[in-house]
Amino acid sequence: NIAAYQFQNVDVYVEKTARKDYEVVAVVPGVVGETFALLSDDIKAADSKEIEYYVDAATSSKTKKIKVELGKIVYNKKVVDSFDFDVEDVQLVFIENTGDTKYDVLVATEYYSAQVKEVNASRDRINIGGNTITFDFEDEDKEVVLCDEAGNELTLEDFAENDVVAVLHDGAKLDKPNGFVEFIKIIKLDDSAVTGTVEETYESNGDLYAVIDGEDYKDGTGELAVGDEGIFYVGMTGKIIVFDGEAAGVNYAYIIEAAKSDSSFTADKWQIKLLTKADGVVTYDVTDDMNEAFDKYLKDNFDGVTDEWLWEDHADCKDNVARFITFKANAKGQIKSFEAADGDINKLEEGDEYRAGSQRLGGNTLEDDAVIFVVTADDADDVYVADISFLVDEDTYEGYVFENGKGDNVAAVITAGDGDFVLENGFAIVTKVSNTKDADDNDITKLTVAQNEEELVIIIDEDSKDEGTNKVAAEKLSVGDVILYNADSEGVVSKYGVVATVENGLPKFVNADLCVDKDDHAYIAIGYIAKRDGGKSKGDVLDLVITKGELEESSVQVAASANQYTYNDAGRKVVIEIADYMAEDVDEEVDGEVSYVIVRTYDKDVVDIYSFAKRVDK
Repeated sequence: NIAAYQFQNVDVYVEKTARKDYEVVAVVPGVVGETFALLSDDIKAADSKEIEYYVDAATSSKTKKIKVELGKIVYNKKVVDSFDFDVEDVQLVFIENTGDTKYDVLVATEYYSAQVKEVNASRDRINIGGNTITFDFEDEDKEVVLCDEAGNELTLEDFAENDVVAVLHDGAKLDKPNGFVEFIKIIKLDDSAVTGTVEETYESNGDLYAVIDGEDYKDGTGELAVGDEGIFYVGMTGKIIVFDGEAAGVNYAYIIEAAKSDSSFTADKWQIKLLTKADGVVTYDVTDDMNEAFDKYLKDNFDGVTDEWLWEDHADCKDNVARFITFKANAKGQIKSFEAADGDINKLEEGDEYRAGSQRLGGNTLEDDAVIFVVTADDADDVYVADISFLVDEDTYEGYVFENGKGDNVAAVITAGDGDFVLENGFAIVTKVSNTKDADDNDITKLTVAQNEEELVIIIDEDSKDEGTNKVAAEKLSVGDVILYNADSEGVVSKYGVVATVENGLPKFVNADLCVDKDDHAYIAIGYIAKRDGGKSKGDVLDLVITKGELEESSVQVAASANQYTYNDAGRKVVIEIADYMAEDVDEEVDGEVSYVIVRTYDKDVVDIYSFAKRVDK
């Protein structure tokens, strides 16, 4: 933690080593001098001798003063000659090193706070606030730091869309983070999303503030008004930087479990595990005001409620519509209000079908963005949220459809029935297989898979349904095999199917039909490349000789956006090369040996191309 004490007098504890040199074992602030932290926004007046600042700029005009005699000024890691105290959103640390009560060093740090728009970890790329940053992690001349607020090291895989981050870099423009020269630091801010309603707005000491569920926030948007409801994103300095009013849509949720806890000052306080539209499975505390109301709600609507209302004890009532609620949470992540979903509940009976063409489920036409709560599992950990692509044409389902006050069918709870694979997504290629046990000592298969050119981990357990004929047991899968799957937010697979395996370095279909849907123009084929017209900005055009499967055309265009992979078993070790395929090895005349590929298209676009390094006689 020595970086925290830069430019400050410290006491350093060292220990003599066997090599007769010294090793630092601890660094603490020195007995001489002190530090004082402040935000530039809170400064009322400043000159070369004195800084006057607001004690609490949000609520009072009361001020205090500190004396300065600045001999060194550091701005964003660089020593500078002067600093303009009129700037906003800069963190200031004044350091006094001599014991004379005059602060002689100023360390100023200006962070650019914004939302993550997109992450492409496989290509070392992130878009922050509309600016795309591409990293070269192998360039030793560039310092890249990715971390959380505590300083713990992160990778790009730890960042996701809508995360709020703080960016520090040495570029010419702080609002253009892709302009960094030699240094960039990106901090992922925890608890930066506040869901609630603006209860009050006011101006204090020249700045705008908003009160959201009892908490005061500086309004960095300058546009918040009383009654605004949604998600408020807070930057590094505690200022609201983005307001998402569309998120004010109703928070639909399904009650999974509930139990009383005495972990807070209020004994016997309910905690609720919900399957939510926005965030999947989340456990909330209820506020003190709602504790008694929730207790009554459970006892009025469900039989046998005790201090623990668990899934395994009440799975037989998962079609009870009282489990489907709307709720609001305060800034502390507690449920401050809830009620049974206000609308019409249309029950699905055994035998009710889904018709994909009209999006009708049991006679109820679903909205395009309808959310599907899938609670078919026997285990509470295996419930999840999906969209209407989960539903399979002409398959039957049980549960109920929710119709809001506007007559729109915006949600469905599925208590029995299977779901389809989402064919427009990339298929998954196995890169690692691990047969192990879960926390309950049950056998599971943990797979690392490459999908959409990113690697992630999924878990197949005894409840995961194997889809299709010619089954390949999960524990028998190998590196390079191609699968489709549905999984919850924790990566637990509800259903999977094996599309193809690899034998002796070459692909072999197991169940190609899993990837074929002629209504949606989804096709898959194994073949070799007879001709390649490359070098075009829009990608390669390939003429394929198809040996298995089918495509609408034998000539396909592989755009740069297509997911590309290569199976390479050189050196007796199988390696799945991501973001690349073997097109460069193709001879136009196709004499002699060729390299095989699996190509999958959706709506006439190549979604995946998977090549095999082993060359064989055609």
